[in-house]
Amino acid sequence: MGMSASQARLLSITSRLTNNEFRSQTITNSKLRLAEKSQEASAEYMDALNSQQLVFGVYSDNGEYTTQKLTPALIYDYAPLKNQYALVNPAGKMLVSAVDARNFENSNTLSEFLDNYGLLENVEYTQKVEKPNPNYQEELDKYNEDKPKYDAYVQYLKDKEQYDKDYKAWQERNPNYDQELEIYKNWVATMGDKNMYNEFSSIVGTSDSAIGDSSGTKYCYSKALNGDSGCYKHILNLVINSNGTGCAPMGVTTTTGESIMVNAGGGGTENSMDASQKDVMGMISNAMPYCKCDEDDDLGTSGKQNSLQEVLDAGTASDENIKLIQLKSDYKLVVDNDGTPILDANGKYQTELKTLYEKAVDLYYLIDNGLVTDPVEMKELLINFTDGDMKNVSVQAPEAPPVEPTPVAFTECPIKPSNIIIEYVNNSETTVNDKDKAQWYTNLWYMMNGSDTVNKVQQKEIFDDEKNESYSVFVVESAEKSGKGGTYEVFEDMSLFKSDDWLEFALEHGMVTMVQAQYTNPSADSGKVPELTSEGITWKSIIYTNASDIRSQEDEVAIAIAEVKYKNAIREIENKDKKFDQDLKKLDTEHTALQTEYDSIKEVISKNVDRSFKAFS
Repeated sequence: MGMSASQARLLSITSRLTNNEFRSQTITNSKLRLAEKSQEASAEYMDALNSQQLVFGVYSDNGEYTTQKLTPALIYDYAPLKNQYALVNPAGKMLVSAVDARNFENSNTLSEFLDNYGLLENVEYTQKVEKPNPNYQEELDKYNEDKPKYDAYVQYLKDKEQYDKDYKAWQERNPNYDQELEIYKNWVATMGDKNMYNEFSSIVGTSDSAIGDSSGTKYCYSKALNGDSGCYKHILNLVINSNGTGCAPMGVTTTTGESIMVNAGGGGTENSMDASQKDVMGMISNAMPYCKCDEDDDLGTSGKQNSLQEVLDAGTASDENIKLIQLKSDYKLVVDNDGTPILDANGKYQTELKTLYEKAVDLYYLIDNGLVTDPVEMKELLINFTDGDMKNVSVQAPEAPPVEPTPVAFTECPIKPSNIIIEYVNNSETTVNDKDKAQWYTNLWYMMNGSDTVNKVQQKEIFDDEKNESYSVFVVESAEKSGKGGTYEVFEDMSLFKSDDWLEFALEHGMVTMVQAQYTNPSADSGKVPELTSEGITWKSIIYTNASDIRSQEDEVAIAIAEVKYKNAIREIENKDKKFDQDLKKLDTEHTALQTEYDSIKEVISKNVDRSFKAFS
């Protein structure tokens, strides 16, 4: 009996339900494996977060502090503000780069080693050298010949300079020298050493001898002294405008500014003079403008008297009274070119002496205009002029000008020769162009040369004799290879030389140790270092964890990589988990539908079986 369609369908559904359960179980197992992968990714990320790396701190030229991964290359790379370290293997040999090793091997001296790094340069300067002068005697003879000539020329310049000063001062003192010299020459030619007053008085008389004289040349002066002052105009004519032969009309001006005409003819006195006396009177007339009054307005009192200054200082006289006193006085007001009186710093009028010529004109004006009416006063004025002003002056030879020195030909200053001549020889000094960098590689060279002590790069003063300048430079000491071998080994593997992972591992496991170049002062530090000539550098062992420039910090790069890897893994796990959930959901839906159909078919088959049993029972 064959299987019914319901039974066949039921078997098919049963098979599919079994398959769905198997697939669901497989997906559930995959979800469990995803959870394990998520834990693995989290653990790997946490390991990265906890990872550390060694870094080296470096200051830049502007003082900025940065850190870099610690590698052998970084340790041996020079920087201006960087502490110097070196790596040492368990055998005590310094590990160096292939470049440093090649430079050391190709150098016999420290200077050659530094030159490989471009640290040396030559400074050119001159040095003074003294040698005997082969031409000394010849040059000395020439010097002895030229020196007196030069001294004479120098003395001439000094004399000429003094002469110029003296001549200028003389000109200021003698503005009328030519006229005064001419007067003096004429006076000497005519009068010799005769006195003006004596000659004048011999013609017109003195105040004593003229009185009572009724004839001759003394007549006019005698009449004037006896009260007829008008007769004195005849005498004043002679001293104002006599030309040696007689008198002519002449317009003149008083010191107070009044213009008058001096009458022609000298009157009785002139008529009584012979030719010789007229010549003398002419000379006196010519000399009058250059002879000053005697500074005394009153012969009857002791001491000098300036009656004009007295009335000016009193400040009570009228302008007319001041004018009258000036006409009588030996003094006149100091005025400018316009005739305006000049005041001193205190606002007072100033006075100055008249010449005999000015005194004669003013006296003529007084007599001619009858301004002095008192015979006694007029007699005093006449006596003061004749026996005072004229008696107390005489024609003197003017001050002679200074004598100009005789010119001396120019002679160049001779240079006294030396029995030593100086030559400047070119010289050069090998110097360091970067002191700190040179110290760095000097330290390295000594360590490779088998010495852990190093002298500091020395400063030296160089003096250029020709330029007279001093230079401060740094020089390298003379040092040669010691001949010791096996003091260093080379990083042949450049990957290790630039590897931070290897160096960190090597330091942590004691595969290499570190030494540091430290400052040493033998005179102050304990433990003297006899190799050092002065303060210097000593290579000392140091634990890398105690090095101030080396520290441990999070490996940011490793953390960043792990973070990206973790996020990608989680994202992939989450995407797969979502897909597994979706697949499970589909299987569950299908399972529910199949189970429903299974139950329905199973019920139909059960009913069919019941009916069949009932039909055959």
